[in-house]
Amino acid sequence: SVLWIASVVVYLLVSFAGLKDGNPQKLIKPRDYAGNYCGVKTQWNNGPDLEGFEYLSYTMNIPKATDEIGKQLMCSTMAQKQLAPPGLLTQPEYTAYLCDCCLTPCAKCTGSDNYGGDLKDLATGLSTISGR
Repeated sequence: SVLWIASVVVYLLVSFAGLKDGNPQKLIKPRDYAGNYCGVKTQWNNGPDLEGFEYLSYTMNIPKATDEIGKQLMCSTMAQKQLAPPGLLTQPEYTAYLCDCCLTPCAKCTGSDNYGGDLKDLATGLSTISGR
């Protein structure tokens, strides 16, 4: 009985301390895919001000779902063959492309990125990407 009363007192102390320093609305507000609270100005992770956005909309995080596939496609041997001069890019554009994909040493890259394997030709590209 004394232990139960002590636990209730501790619970109330912790609750009041949280109300003093925290935002109790965060207990009931919905969150977006990044963990930001809808309708709350100050986020836990210095995230965006969502004060005017009260409602949660269920959407898929497209960059998270497709970023690796897009990089694998754009940085593949198959794409390099199409983009290399005299193809679709000029030499300066192609050099920037190689740097962006970390296919050549440049200041942006600290090493070679692994995008899930190289797509050497159209058949390999179609089977790899459709297999995901």
